[in-house]
Amino acid sequence: MANDTETTRQMALTVLEKNGFKWERVGKGQRYVVRLEKNGEESFALLKVASLGSAMVRTSDDDTDSATISGFGPDIDYVLFAVGDATSQTARTIRAFLVPANEAEGAFREAHRDFRANSPNSRPSSTWVISFFGKGYPAGNDFARKWANYEIGSAMSVGSPTVEQTSQKLTVAEAKRLLAESFGVSPENIKIVIEA
Repeated sequence: MANDTETTRQMALTVLEKNGFKWERVGKGQRYVVRLEKNGEESFALLKVASLGSAMVRTSDDDTDSATISGFGPDIDYVLFAVGDATSQTARTIRAFLVPANEAEGAFREAHRDFRANSPNSRPSSTWVISFFGKGYPAGNDFARKWANYEIGSAMSVGSPTVEQTSQKLTVAEAKRLLAESFGVSPENIKIVIEA
């Protein structure tokens, strides 16, 4: 499946909705910030897409202590990570993590600090990376496990529709309803064939 930033982003926003959040994008441009509302409380989240399982930020320079991280600022409370976890060539799971902004910023700084310590001869870099699935230096990897308590859910994409994953078995009628919603058609137009 081709990596599609917009599809990955929309799947994470769908997970937010399924977890009772109302959201609205604020501002325009490359910095994707959403206003969140749940139970009468408002917060703001920077949305970072990590379609292949690694999230990247640009910084003002290589200095892990003083560099400014693009997109981070006092106006955001959280970072919503939309993390791709490929399951096959035709299906993909997107996992959504809603992480406090200061913790996300600290993770990027610590990951880059670890990279610099383990690669002292590498050129200065203003691109810092953390991985959710065990790639890279110890401080910069395995965030799916480290931030498990911040995971708010997942969604699966098969071709173009998006269906939220649940631990419950779906009835055929419910599966048709979810697929119809994803395709924008009525459930009567969905045909499910099960081959054993």
